[in-house]
Amino acid sequence: MFALWLQISTTASTALTTTVTTSTSTTTTSATSTTTTTTATTETTTTSSMIIYTESFINSVTPSSQCTAWATFCNLLVTQSYMSLTMKGSTSSTGITLTNSTLVIAIANALHTNASYGPVSSDGYSWAVGICGSSGSNSYELTATGTVCSCTTGYTVRPCIGNQNWGGINGTTCGSASQTITVIFQ
Repeated sequence: MFALWLQISTTASTALTTTVTTSTSTTTTSATSTTTTTTATTETTTTSSMIIYTESFINSVTPSSQCTAWATFCNLLVTQSYMSLTMKGSTSSTGITLTNSTLVIAIANALHTNASYGPVSSDGYSWAVGICGSSGSNSYELTATGTVCSCTTGYTVRPCIGNQNWGGINGTTCGSASQTITVIFQ
């Protein structure tokens, strides 16, 4: 079986379907009869898509390219069967993961369609999507704090806010220290 992972512009990877067919044939001959046994096995494995946003943010600097990358990331979140959502970064390499696939799909859809969603509680966090910023339809933030557009402590990404309060991972979400923020839908 082969596996392939392809990352596109540091924001997406493609799905891969692998089909393996194995066929075995055995023939046994004796003086009175011939027996032929044929076994065929087909195995199909489909791996889900992985859409990744990862950008570096600098303390006291308004994000620009990070906002453009966020818009691209959100546009890639087409409806499909996502199984998990992870928020992590340089301040928390493990981060947090939402494993309720119904909620993950709803959050992906909200980000893709520029719609508010939540807060909904799962896996110990209160997840929400909502508008926060001055960049129009790109100004949607993703948070696991339960409160949109609020200076709290936790896990929030809002790269299109238009000021230095772009979010943070496992800490303050306004005026945060320089860090890398990563969001993964898988």
